[in-house]
This record gives sequence, structure tokens and C-alpha cells, in this order.
Amino acid sequence: MSDVWAAGNRTLQKMQQCYDEYHLQVTGQTKGGISPLQDFLQGTGWLELTALFAGRYINSVDHIAGTKLRYNFPLAYVLTNVACFVLCLLLMVRYTTAGVRESLLVSEGKLHRYCNMVFASWDFCITDERTARLKHVSIVQELKSDLAEERRRAEIASWTRSKKVGLFVVRLLVNLFVVAVVVGSLFAVYHATKFSFQRQSQAQTTHKTLALVIQFVPSLVITGLNIIVPALFSKLIRLENYSVAYQVKLTLLRTVFLRFTSIFVLLLSLYKQINCSPVKEDNCLEGDGDCKKPMCWETAVGQQIYKLTMLDFIVGVTLVFVVECPRKLIVTRCQCKLAKVIGQQEFNIPNRVLDLVYSQTLCWLGTFYCPLLPAITLIKYFIIFYVQKFTLMNNSAPSQTPYRASRSNTFFVIVLLLALFLAVIPFSYALVEIQPSLSCGPFQKFSFTWEVVPNLINSWKDHPWGRYVVKAVNFLTSVAFGVPVVVVLAISIYYYYSVAAAHAHMEKVLKDKLVLEGKDKQFLLARITEVARQRPSSTA
Repeated sequence: MSDVWAAGNRTLQKMQQCYDEYHLQVTGQTKGGISPLQDFLQGTGWLELTALFAGRYINSVDHIAGTKLRYNFPLAYVLTNVACFVLCLLLMVRYTTAGVRESLLVSEGKLHRYCNMVFASWDFCITDERTARLKHVSIVQELKSDLAEERRRAEIASWTRSKKVGLFVVRLLVNLFVVAVVVGSLFAVYHATKFSFQRQSQAQTTHKTLALVIQFVPSLVITGLNIIVPALFSKLIRLENYSVAYQVKLTLLRTVFLRFTSIFVLLLSLYKQINCSPVKEDNCLEGDGDCKKPMCWETAVGQQIYKLTMLDFIVGVTLVFVVECPRKLIVTRCQCKLAKVIGQQEFNIPNRVLDLVYSQTLCWLGTFYCPLLPAITLIKYFIIFYVQKFTLMNNSAPSQTPYRASRSNTFFVIVLLLALFLAVIPFSYALVEIQPSLSCGPFQKFSFTWEVVPNLINSWKDHPWGRYVVKAVNFLTSVAFGVPVVVVLAISIYYYYSVAAAHAHMEKVLKDKLVLEGKDKQFLLARITEVARQRPSSTA
């Protein structure tokens, strides 16, 4: 569909007509029985017409009484979302920088690791007995981790060539299997989304319970994969014979990749449905025939993210009370063989933090389409925190895997920063490439969402100072400005990379000198001791 058609037909009368048709379509689906609860879980019906979703907001520019000021709601909607992403980016860069700096400081002490640990790790400001016990446990855990790494390096050094070749083959097969599992998972997400869009309108008119299940098929598939596949990855990683720290990181990387790609396959499937053809150009751009494009695609996308958030919350709470609590009872009250096989669960901190990263990613992805999703996520994790605290104190045993919490924190912050960048990609693409719905939302009259910003800038031409601002903005967004900036940034990056490489080389040289000086001192002390022992005998 061309932009010319969109610009020429987005009249006030047409937009009002489409909005009325969309409103009637939604209200016609809301009936008695379990429908209100179903609508709450799906984000449909009465909930679809609330401020929870972007389709509820209108395209208006209101004049503030008693002033010449105007409140441009579409502009405010776009700039608020952009400001949220910019603020999150600044905070994440700050946290990432602090974490990387901390990791570098920790890595600088490797030359005298145990000396620093034994003589300089205690905080003499501690006066509370409980805090002292926690600090003691932390130091012991660090020592265990260091000793485990030393044993691991000694074990690797003793491997024969045949064992290395055999291990390489095992790791290759495991990685191929992991790739196959991930591809199969993405295939399942794609077809689940396609099936849901094709059948939901038919099921809505026949059976409400079936419609609820069909609506949740993509969310159920994604949530099920997020539970089953990481558990499979944690079993497979043991066959690869990596170190404990590397096992944790590699399993988390595979899990992160699965979760991120599952979400983006869902978004790609939604994009395919949104941009399908043919559409009813005389009927508010709704899909026709095999095309299942919704009248308000912004709300449809928000509903998918909302359902993922709700299902993640429901599954998280249900697993605690339906699986973890009975498991604790079986292990503690039953002396049978099954109890020994099941064993008491461990509180896996990396996986819990990864759940936070996943939920935050959903929040970033859905904020534009579901403006109240951050508040829902806040309430969700307020409840989840106390649920997890309950299961930690009552159902879980301490993890037997020695890993460093400080290094893991840096890893998670970097993953969260990556999640932010990945969330910005579909948001930016939707702003400049996808046509807004004609039936709902604050951007009905625009050919694309970002058009509201150039329109504002062009409106400044009538002001005496506005023409200079317009010229400045046009220059800053032109190729004449962009190319030199890219070149300067590339040169700066190369310069700082060269400086960092030179500093790293000098650091290595200085460390080698310190090692040599230490060996020289040991040699001199040995010679002095030998001479001192020989002197009494020669004097006699």
C-alpha cells in the first residue's frame, strides 16, 4: 500500500468512522460468563478499550486554557518513549562501566591472588556478628573458587591428545544438538503465532474457552520453551567437561540467546501479519481473506507482550506452590528411593537473575504499545520477590556450584545492556517504517509514527528564529554532517583501541619485570643464606 493512498485517505471523517467500527467490534466480543476474566488475561474486550493499550489514546492537539501553549499528544507520546529509552541507556552504560571497572580491578590482583585474599580481604569496619559471618562465608567461597580454577588448570595440563580430540568431538556434537534445539524452538514459536492468528477469530465466535487457549498458544509455547530447554542445556553442558564458571556462563548465554530469539521470532511473525495483503482499503485497512491483519495492530502487539508478561508471572508463582513446595515435602518427609532421586532443589541465582532480564526485555519491548506495562511489571516483581524469598527460605538448599557473584553481576549487566539495544531495534523500525492503524491510536492521521516530529520542526518555519532551527536540524540529519561524524568516531575508536593495546602491553611487561625481580630476590636470598651457612665453617 502506498504512502500516497494513506496520506490522501486519512481524513478526520474516515478516522472517526474506523474508530467507531473498531469500538463496536471490540464491545461486541464482550459478553457475560467468564468473559471478563478471559479479557483480563488476554488483554481483550473491556480491557482493550482502556488506557492499558496504545489504541485507546487519541490523536489530539489541545490548547491550554489562558495561554497560547498547546499540548501535542502524539508528539508527547513519541518523545516520552524515546526519553525512557535514552534514560535507560544512560543508566545501563553507567552500571556496565562500573561493573567492568570492578572486574578489571579484581583481575589486576591475579599475580598475588592468595596473598591479597588472606591479608587484605577482611573489612575491619565490621562490628556486627552476623555481617562478620557473611563476610567469612564470602571469603571462603572466593578461596574455593580460586582453588577449583587451579585444580581445573592442572587437570587440563595433564590431558592426553586422544582425550582432547574425544572431548572436541563431544563438544561439537553437543553444540550441533543445541543449534538444532534452538532452531526447532524458533520454528515452534513461528507456527504457534501463525496458528493463533488464523484460528482466533473463528474460535472467538464459537467457544470462549477454546478462544482463550488459542490466544495464549504463542505465549504458552514461549514460556514452556523457557522452562524446558534451559533445563536440557544444563544437563548437556556436563558432557562438555568445562570448568564450573564456564559452564554457568555458557548455559546462560545459550538460554539468553533462546529467550531473545524466541521473542523476536514472535515479533517477526506479528510483523508478517501486520504487513500482509490484501487489505480492505475501504474498510479501515483490516485484513481480507487469508490476511489476518487486525484493525488496530498497535493494540494487537501490546496484547501479545501483555500475555507473555502475565503468563510469565502466573507460571512463576504456580511453579513455587505446585512443584517446589511438594518437592520439599517429598524430600523431607519421605525416605523412599524417589525422594533421593529427586533431591532438594538448589536456589539457582543466575537463572533467577536471568528471569529478571527476560521480564525487563518484555517491558522495554511493550512500553510503546502497552504504556502501563512498566507499572504491571513493577507490581509483578514486587509479588515475585516475596514469593522467591519464601521458596528460598523454605524450599531451597544453597547452591553447590562455586561461582563469583561479582563477576556474574557484570555479566548480567552486559546482557541487560544488550537486551536494551535489541529492544530499541523493533521500536525504531516501527517508528519510521510501519504505517499506523487507521482505526485507533494517537497516530491515525500520519503515514508513519515519526512523522509527528518533522511536522513539528517544519511548523517552526513561520517563526523568526524557527528557520535557523530548521536549517540546523536539516544539516545535523544530512549526509554532509553524518559522514564526517562517522569518520571522526571511527578514528577516535581506533586511537583509543591503540592506546588501550599499548597500555595492556606495558602492563604485561611490568608484570613480567615484577616476576623477574621476585625471582632475583629469591636467588639473592638463597645465595646470602648459603654464604651465611658457609662462613662459620670457614672461620673455624
